[in-house]
Amino acid sequence: MAFARHSLVKKFLFMKILTLLFACLLALPLQSQLSAQDQKYWIFFADKDLTGYDYRQHLSAEAIANRQLLGLPLVQATDAPVNAMYLQALRQKGVQPQVVSHWLNAATAWLAPQQLQQVKALPFVAGWQKCQGKIRPARHGEKPGASPGMALSQMNVGMLAEQGLTGEGVNVGVIDAGFYNAHKTRHLNHLFEQKKVLGYLDFVNPRRETFFEERETFSDWHGTNVLKMITGMLKDKEQLGLATGASFYLARTDHGVNETRSEEDNWVRALEWMDSLGVRLVNTSLGYSTGFDNPEEDYAPGQMDGQTSVVTRAAQIAAREKGMLLVVSAGNEGNLRSWQVVSAPADAQDVFSVGATDVNGLKAGHSSTGPDELQWL
Repeated sequence: MAFARHSLVKKFLFMKILTLLFACLLALPLQSQLSAQDQKYWIFFADKDLTGYDYRQHLSAEAIANRQLLGLPLVQATDAPVNAMYLQALRQKGVQPQVVSHWLNAATAWLAPQQLQQVKALPFVAGWQKCQGKIRPARHGEKPGASPGMALSQMNVGMLAEQGLTGEGVNVGVIDAGFYNAHKTRHLNHLFEQKKVLGYLDFVNPRRETFFEERETFSDWHGTNVLKMITGMLKDKEQLGLATGASFYLARTDHGVNETRSEEDNWVRALEWMDSLGVRLVNTSLGYSTGFDNPEEDYAPGQMDGQTSVVTRAAQIAAREKGMLLVVSAGNEGNLRSWQVVSAPADAQDVFSVGATDVNGLKAGHSSTGPDELQWL
């Protein structure tokens, strides 16, 4: 998630998310245990065993109520766990699954070239996709900036105020980089005083004991700034966001220094976790396009097709099958002549992608454009 490279939009909308851990997600191995030739891959499985599957063991009461309200099936194959026998078969070959995705019916793992060939030959493996190479030092991107006054006026905040719509009673989720010092930020005092932060998870460093007090990278401020744009206010003085009465669940999925596709692993984990808790509205001001530490991991504009990246595929499942609304930053590639489309996961067909405007209310130069809706016809 570099600010210029990984499409972090500079003006943000508000939305919704929650918090709980997947027991099936395994701890990451130490980098020192990997050889220089190892690569990280998504391994996609051919099928699932739905025998004995009980949706009540995998969905919260709120998630069940949401689906009933929306007329969505309670039993969905994408909710069912990955076949445990497949994961065990990988372990028997010395392959340790890292992230396990129910929705994608897949797992990530570090594979040496010989292991990759062994995995390809397994009868239950339907496909594979490179996820990450070895870590390289990240370059620095530009700092985020925003003009919330113009943004609020463009969203007709007066009309919402007249209707008394503040997000009260809504659980808003945010998937972002760190939320450093959010509890000490004056525009967010109301959240902590009223105990409106209901939960949080750090998918980047799950061993970290404190969520708000530690800063691992400069980017750890980004989630705090996003939160301010969603709900920030000073009592009787200044309103930065629309959802001043909402409650929040926060997920950190982006490292901020090491720019690798493993950040997409974390993003998928967070989204599945939120759905299991009944969250229906998710905001993510992250995007993936170019600028990875290893250029071989960069996407091409043609791959922003709504089906290539794993984050896009997960976002589409969330929108189509789970009844979730995802508000996604369109991207920061507007000034790149070689990249005139949005970044992933904003390329998912059924998400709500949001661009940026300047102080005059016009499209900001850096803000990504497209894809044109005619491309979906």
